[in-house]
Amino acid sequence: MPRKNEFDRMRQQLNGFMRTQIIGAATNLSLADHFASAPHSVGDIASMTGLDRGITFRLLRALAPIGLVASDDENVFRSLPPLETLRSTAPGSLRDSAMVFATPARYLPWGYFFQSIKTGLPQATMALGSHIFDYYARHPEEAAIFHKAMQAGTADVTAEIAQRLDTTKSLMAVDVGGATGSLVHSLMEVNPNLHGIVYDRPANVPKSQAAAISLGLSERSTALAGDFFESVPNGDLHLLRFILHDWSDEDCVRILGNCRRHGIGRQVDCRRVFPRPGGSGKRGRHCGHPRGDRRSSYARGRGWKGKIGVRVCGPSPPGRSGDDGDHPASFRIRPDGSSGGLLAGFYPSQAASPSEGGLFSGVALGNAAQ
Repeated sequence: MPRKNEFDRMRQQLNGFMRTQIIGAATNLSLADHFASAPHSVGDIASMTGLDRGITFRLLRALAPIGLVASDDENVFRSLPPLETLRSTAPGSLRDSAMVFATPARYLPWGYFFQSIKTGLPQATMALGSHIFDYYARHPEEAAIFHKAMQAGTADVTAEIAQRLDTTKSLMAVDVGGATGSLVHSLMEVNPNLHGIVYDRPANVPKSQAAAISLGLSERSTALAGDFFESVPNGDLHLLRFILHDWSDEDCVRILGNCRRHGIGRQVDCRRVFPRPGGSGKRGRHCGHPRGDRRSSYARGRGWKGKIGVRVCGPSPPGRSGDDGDHPASFRIRPDGSSGGLLAGFYPSQAASPSEGGLFSGVALGNAAQ
């Protein structure tokens, strides 16, 4: 018979959807910033946020059991350490993540999770009426929140990839689906001889151009609009950061095939890995994602190999050189056997029989419908 603490724990899990919205509301109201200097009364917070005093009190009461605020008299509230992670000035702030997870594009599809696993249809399509990126094209305000969260959430990873990925033999890097171009721009800052192309939807072209100008990279950076299912610009290094997990195997073959046809060097894929459920293994399953996420596995990589005409490299053990002879086949960013990390792997353009076979032994296998 389950004990009381197990029932309590399950109740917390069942209420998770409420906590997402409560934290999202607190973040949109900048409560973490308001509480940064000192505790405040309910009236103070109501004045700062423009909310009704009674609603403000109920919001603060809702934040208390989550562990974000505390009060001794239910009038003056003070910040607790978890709330401080949402401050706009906190290093590694989760502010943007809290905001994006509460938006309709990220939140509503989870109401269709059961239908998705039963029918095989993408959650986003059922909830939003289209693929999530088409939805973002129609809702630029939400798209801006999403891109800001993605950029903030991957900034440290991007910086480390820029330090680890050797681009000395590359002249033109193409950031496929690169949004504002943060990855290729990071590589260009490290390598002053590298030129870059950011290839994405038309809405992201001016953002990428502005980013390049702000970094002093405009003379070496170009932003192009297009569809990576149809074609990609020519280059000797094609970058795909958090791209392939959004698409079906057939779509991934088309994307990588286009990179193969328009590249003379390498294709680099970067993605997160998740732990094995119930264990400490680095392989696992991430089931369900609003975009129709499909995390990759060895088997999936083997399926791509013969269709794309490229050699798919497995991760190199410590101290062992990579499959392409010049660079490690893959490297792990922030390895963590319990909570995941990120892998970056190389797809050398010259077709060959891989010595290890498959793709990223540490990357999780997904089964959400695309």
